[in-house]
Amino acid sequence: SNEAGQTNQVILQALHQAIDQVGLPVHCILSLTEEQGDVARSWLLQDPGIDLIIPYGRPGLVQQVVRQAGVPVLPTAMGNCYLYWSASGQLDTVTQMVLDSHRGEPDAVNAIEKVLVHRGCSPSALAQLCHTLWDQDFEVLADEALLADLPSVKPMTTADWGRPFLSKTVAFGLVENVQSAAALINRYSSGHANAIATEAYAEGSRFTQLATSAVVYVNTSPRFVRNPAQAAAIALGMTAQRGRCSGFVGLSALLTTQHILQSLE
Repeated sequence: SNEAGQTNQVILQALHQAIDQVGLPVHCILSLTEEQGDVARSWLLQDPGIDLIIPYGRPGLVQQVVRQAGVPVLPTAMGNCYLYWSASGQLDTVTQMVLDSHRGEPDAVNAIEKVLVHRGCSPSALAQLCHTLWDQDFEVLADEALLADLPSVKPMTTADWGRPFLSKTVAFGLVENVQSAAALINRYSSGHANAIATEAYAEGSRFTQLATSAVVYVNTSPRFVRNPAQAAAIALGMTAQRGRCSGFVGLSALLTTQHILQSLE
């Protein structure tokens, strides 16, 4: 970003030294200064010589690139990840998942921002989770159905369901079952990473079938790391795009396949 210009230049110098050591052209990696940014962005978005653009940053930036680009774009997603707390889900599991997902700052790509609570969950357990979040300086919101059980929590708006907070904010909503939870997630989430806390294997399997997310996490934190064990080499972000690539944006997203068919006659 423009705010990290000097840091970017130091990082670029280190990358150029590494590139030179392995015999690759130094200009494999370029840095755009603040002065060059607007002009270069307009050129990159329309240049037919560009094979692929992977925009990374806040949703507004990614959406702007997708709208303006005349070349292939692989959009990354950030924020607005959901957790479904089923009736059998344990409070300790939910607490760990929520808190750990926010420990990737300043790169909390998969931070859980919405928690859908099954009607059968204990109100006292939910209240205990809220107090734990408050102790960690979180802002807590809740829909109208939960405000009676959580009188000290701020009410959320309908727009909040589809809005990524990108901060230490968690909103709670009440749902009837796994089907209604998945329907809300499919409608409002970013679609790249969503989770379920459950002790029922069948319910976990059902959720993975219903939730149209690139990656689904069962009883584990969706925290994003730059070099996750489940991705090939380093990950450039996560995408919910269908078709070319879905989930972790790794080396495979940068490759294409050429098929050569030769006659034997």
